[in-house]
Amino acid sequence: MVDTGAMRSISASDVAKQLGLKLKTNLSRIKPVDTEARPVNGIVEGVSIRLGEWQGKGNPLVMPLDTYQLILGQDLMVEANALRVPHLLGMLLEI
Repeated sequence: MVDTGAMRSISASDVAKQLGLKLKTNLSRIKPVDTEARPVNGIVEGVSIRLGEWQGKGNPLVMPLDTYQLILGQDLMVEANALRVPHLLGMLLEI
């Protein structure tokens, strides 16, 4: 999911474990809408991310997620020079 209101990208804990990603300690807390703030499990630094033909590096926070496996936040949108195109139900990435 792309969340233009999210400052940081977030990966689900089970996905990070399945991919064998190494977590670094991070004391951040995330407050999803209508819930209390929850601590993150850690952060993955310099992980490769590929979206179509675009490839780059990201530093997603890792925490349990209920609905999505990965939330792409503004940090990745800036890195990818992404442009939302809502009327086409998509986005453009600079490659």
